[in-house]
Amino acid sequence: MNAKDILFKDYIAIDANDRMTTLIGKLKVHGAHHAVVFDGKKYIGMTNKRRWVRTRINSSEVKVRSVLVKVPTLSKETSLSEIARLMYTADTPVLPVLEKGRVIGTVCAHDVIASAQDALRKYRLDEVSTERLTTVNWDDTIARVVNIIKNKGYDHLPVLENGKLVGIVTAVDLLETYLCFPPDRQGSTGRRGAAASPTKEAHTAHITIDNEMSRLVQTITPGARLDAVADLMDKHHLSSLVVVDEKNKPVGIVTVKNLLKVIAKNA
Repeated sequence: MNAKDILFKDYIAIDANDRMTTLIGKLKVHGAHHAVVFDGKKYIGMTNKRRWVRTRINSSEVKVRSVLVKVPTLSKETSLSEIARLMYTADTPVLPVLEKGRVIGTVCAHDVIASAQDALRKYRLDEVSTERLTTVNWDDTIARVVNIIKNKGYDHLPVLENGKLVGIVTAVDLLETYLCFPPDRQGSTGRRGAAASPTKEAHTAHITIDNEMSRLVQTITPGARLDAVADLMDKHHLSSLVVVDEKNKPVGIVTVKNLLKVIAKNA
């Protein structure tokens, strides 16, 4: 199987000189997290929400060019294992496919994983590497969690209350509400949605993370086969699962990137 077999032609395109507000609006309309960036008609890279949360920006002033990411490109004949390897090493879940210098579509990690079930079925979760577990407490502030994400590079943080798993927070969760306002600015302490208004900037030093976490946490046990991990991610449109022991205690996180590493070596 090659890139042409899982090519997605309806990608989001944006010009590097457009403002971030234009990009944010486009992605929101289409429910997307990534866009292909052009300078006029020339392809120059990609951009994604994951990058923005680590950048202090004012979306009404900053141009898309400032959050541009250079990523590897694919041809229609790029193999599944090579796609997985490039996604893993470049740390990106979406790559563009080019033909004669022209973008003809994109390939996403979830489609790569769905096409590699035979390779994944050979392994249990406890036989492959997973992400190191770092947790936060439900009453930690948004500001503290943002700092952890920025300084440590985490994308997913399980949330505990009295040692019990009660939710999960991701970089994108925080981005949706707090993109336009740096974490240390003063303002309202209202719940989700308040920060979106310029007149009600969220004071993240006072808001606790339980206002922004997802309470619908999908878990998996260490003995699960990787194809079952992939199926659960696909069913719930997730990029990570919390790994729990027999007492339902979080012991790790498995991500799309972990699965890509296996596919890169075995597909």
